[in-house]
Amino acid sequence: MSCQRELMNDLLILLSLKHSLSSANSLSDWSHNVTNCNWTGVTCSHCRQRVVSLNLTDNQLTGTIPSSLGNLSSLNTLDLSDNNLHGGIPVELGMLTQLNWLSLWRNQLTGHIPSSLSNCTLLQELELTDNNLHGGIPVELVSQLSKLLSILYLDDNKIKGKIPSGIGNLTWLTDLGLSDNRFNGTIPSTLGQLPNLEILYLYRNNLRGTIPENFGQAKRLGLLSLSGNMLSRKMPESLGNLPQLRDLYLRHNQLSGKISASLGRCITLELVDLSYNKLTGSIPREVSGLPNLQFYFNVSNNLLQGYLLEMRKMVMVQAIDVSLNKFSGEIPAALSSCINLQYLNVSWNSFGGPIPTPLTHLKNFQDIDLSKNNFSGSIPMAFKDMKTLQHINFSSNRLTGEVPREGVFMTVDESAIMGNLGLCGTWIHL
Repeated sequence: MSCQRELMNDLLILLSLKHSLSSANSLSDWSHNVTNCNWTGVTCSHCRQRVVSLNLTDNQLTGTIPSSLGNLSSLNTLDLSDNNLHGGIPVELGMLTQLNWLSLWRNQLTGHIPSSLSNCTLLQELELTDNNLHGGIPVELVSQLSKLLSILYLDDNKIKGKIPSGIGNLTWLTDLGLSDNRFNGTIPSTLGQLPNLEILYLYRNNLRGTIPENFGQAKRLGLLSLSGNMLSRKMPESLGNLPQLRDLYLRHNQLSGKISASLGRCITLELVDLSYNKLTGSIPREVSGLPNLQFYFNVSNNLLQGYLLEMRKMVMVQAIDVSLNKFSGEIPAALSSCINLQYLNVSWNSFGGPIPTPLTHLKNFQDIDLSKNNFSGSIPMAFKDMKTLQHINFSSNRLTGEVPREGVFMTVDESAIMGNLGLCGTWIHL
């Protein structure tokens, strides 16, 4: 095809895209009055003036993707994300052999993922998140895109079936997102063989079985999210071999056994969520001493017991939730060393003793829930002077004495202190 014919072909293909859209106000400059290389979202090569990039993200486009886009033979970037496109993904997009980046996330696309995309062997990023795609992941897609693909996001669709073990052959993969789908079966152990994997999202599927022991081989893994599945048995000790792990989400599974003390070796951890499982035993000292936790430490809704070890090394953590377990003993006063602590929930346990007065020294404290325990003694008066405190719940304990009348106590509901027969105050009706 002559150069002039190629340029005219590109122009006509772009116009066919505009005509396939029922709403395309942002493409008002797409007309014969303006050269197509100056159209909104269009980038052309310097030498031959061929269309090499089409970026129309967040342009409020409504309509379908025309199959003719597969004839933009020089295209290396196609981004139609964050629009209102519907219909299927054209199989003709598999003809775009120069394509490096395909992003169609946050639309209303339906149908299957075309196996023809496996012909785009130069593809580095494939993002189809937040659509209504169904069916399985084509085997060809993971068997033929092994050379360069580094980012694969298929989250928030209706994709089902087993996760192909062949994904373990995508050796350059850094980001893998398969969450919020309908995958079943077990997690392929081959995922642990991905040497460059940094982010793994598998949450909210129907996955069963165990967490593969060889996940500890993915040395670059920084985020592991397996929440909202039916994973069982104990946490693998090998998770402690992940030197760059920052975020660990294992909530809402059926994990049992003890919390692995090996997690204490993951000194880069900033967030740990093990809630809503069947974990037993106590919190290992190695884990309670993680020094870089910044966001939250959540082990609520388990079967954990023993004493709450002093977490003085968690100086940067913002939230601690150990509610709905079987912990006992006193709340360690050393929690006041957690200078960034904003939220503390120890409700539905068997804690006792006095409420530690040093907690009132926390400058950022916003929410504290001590309900359904055996705390005794009086409520420290200094709570009324905490400027940041917004919510308290001291109900169903054995507290005595007068309830403060200022600060947060002026706005809390009476239910926040009910169930303490020894409390008194003019505004309390116990």
